[in-house]
Amino acid sequence: MNEYNEQYYIVTTYYDDDQIHPCPDQKTFNRSYSYERLLPGGSPLFFYNGFKDEDLKANRKRNLTDIMLDGASLIISDRVKKDLHLSDIDGMQVYPAVYIDDEDNWHESYWYLNFFKELDCWDRNLSIIESLDDFEEDDED
Repeated sequence: MNEYNEQYYIVTTYYDDDQIHPCPDQKTFNRSYSYERLLPGGSPLFFYNGFKDEDLKANRKRNLTDIMLDGASLIISDRVKKDLHLSDIDGMQVYPAVYIDDEDNWHESYWYLNFFKELDCWDRNLSIIESLDDFEEDDED
């Protein structure tokens, strides 16, 4: 058991005007990459700035970061991949990804966190929670 098993995290999304909004190219999109296991050794996933046209017209340059959010998953840099040690999570794979910037430069040091199975990370025996029957769908708590 490692130290992370004793902690919970809540991930929230924060966007600002400098963040890249990665979108898959058509070939990547056609691969069902976000919910099926990808075969090792296949071609990488390709992403581009979803606001490329608008940014070029506005002469805006977004910052390339170590982590980019692709819907429910992440695209991470080599540095983050090394720090996280992600190889032993059941139902998740780290798959090569390429980000193509607005000037058509390829950034090949990225990885897609592909969750192809439901990740059951809730320890029901060690967690304290009220009965789910006590919650209503519109309850903000």
